[in-house]
Amino acid sequence: MASEGLRELIREAFLASLNPSVIHIGSLFEGFGDNAVTSIGHFDQTTPVSVTLHDLIPLLNPESYLKSTPRFERWYLDKVEDIKQASIILANSEASKQEGISHLNVPEDIIFNASAGP
Repeated sequence: MASEGLRELIREAFLASLNPSVIHIGSLFEGFGDNAVTSIGHFDQTTPVSVTLHDLIPLLNPESYLKSTPRFERWYLDKVEDIKQASIILANSEASKQEGISHLNVPEDIIFNASAGP
């Protein structure tokens, strides 16, 4: 199996070869323990990328979600850095938007409440 970084480069190179106007990632926090591969800005740094932010529960509760599994903690924190590379972040609620602003330190003009709930 290719290393995580290599899989991310291959995925981004393939997507860049399609010459997309924009790439949307429905959930960046996928791929730990399965075959999903997500990343932003590892290969293609020109195509705008939007991402849906569902929540930051592990980041806000590291003792419960991250500290017991160092490998998961490293993977998750790498994804947190990736999401900061997004051109647009679509939060699924106002609470998730505020988490993004407060804990990711992303500019308010790139994060929007998309109200994914009913």
